[in-house]
Amino acid sequence: MKARSLILLIIAAMLIGAIATCPAIFLRGTINANLAGTAQLENVEGSIWQGAGLLVFSNKQLPQMAVDWRFTPSLLASGLFGYALKINKNSTNANDIAGELIIGHGLRELQVRDATLRAPAATILPLLNPSLGFGVFTGQIAFRSKVVAITPSPTLAAAKVTGRATLNWRSANSFFLLGSAANEYVLDFDGNGAQTAFTLKTLSGPMTAEGQGTRVLAQMAPYNTVQFSGRAKLPQALLSRMGNLQSWLGQIGRMEGDQLVINWNGRL
Repeated sequence: MKARSLILLIIAAMLIGAIATCPAIFLRGTINANLAGTAQLENVEGSIWQGAGLLVFSNKQLPQMAVDWRFTPSLLASGLFGYALKINKNSTNANDIAGELIIGHGLRELQVRDATLRAPAATILPLLNPSLGFGVFTGQIAFRSKVVAITPSPTLAAAKVTGRATLNWRSANSFFLLGSAANEYVLDFDGNGAQTAFTLKTLSGPMTAEGQGTRVLAQMAPYNTVQFSGRAKLPQALLSRMGNLQSWLGQIGRMEGDQLVINWNGRL
């Protein structure tokens, strides 16, 4: 073997070794830049191919999350570069956000695959509407999806979403319901890009609710328009204790006997 070929082979082997053992600290910088100040990945260990770290949110109401990652080469066949993630993998604490998913990034979209996640309602629901306040809700929210594709945009609200997902709210209750019996609801999502349809059903509990709605991406504004119509049947014992809550319910619908007829339009 000529000396030049041997040198090139040694250099190639060194490069491959460097890439294969590239420390996770390099991955942290890229992730933190994309998080844009909303969170920071800290205490990283391992390599960019397999490692672990702690995700710390700038919103201190959100719990820290232990994240384990593993490079997933099978995504390359779909033109994606990504990782299998496990969040708080050993946690048995009901107050933790936990689960696993696969995230793949392509030239034009981000894909979330095989997602199964759980989180306390007290943490998740106020993120959708901050005025509700943390700690107001009880129960667990479980999210699952097979394949959801997200078209990146400057703001999350302007992202186009394609795919189906299901959200279950188990042992659902809130401060507003004044200690009534817990309910279980399921919300199915079906996105086709600029529009997402969703359907609400009651699986169990005394306060039944059902309906359907749409989320439509606004063309000229950084928010979505959301429309929802449906009905919620409230137990008589609950109605007698609701007090000023009825005036709040009047903002999203009208009462007909023991039923709230919902016809709500808003922005998200």
